[in-house]
Amino acid sequence: MKGAATTRPRDLLYAERRLEFVWHKRRWWCREVSCPRKSFTEQIPQIPAGARLTERLRCAAGRRSAMPVPPSCRPPATSICPGRW
Repeated sequence: MKGAATTRPRDLLYAERRLEFVWHKRRWWCREVSCPRKSFTEQIPQIPAGARLTERLRCAAGRRSAMPVPPSCRPPATSICPGRW
């Protein structure tokens, strides 16, 4: 482990309140000598590396805009309530 990094990605409101999401990620060295990045931080699908918004917020913003919603942001076909998760 090389060190740590703290990120504060924005997320959806919760009951009209803004949540403060703080993630203390670990920073790692790459063991491959030919790696151009040399180091990297942890990431998860909901918050990719370098993201300032969570995937939930990005998808919600896409649904509200005039732009088409990417397939990855659409609710599953088996959703109990269409259009809601």
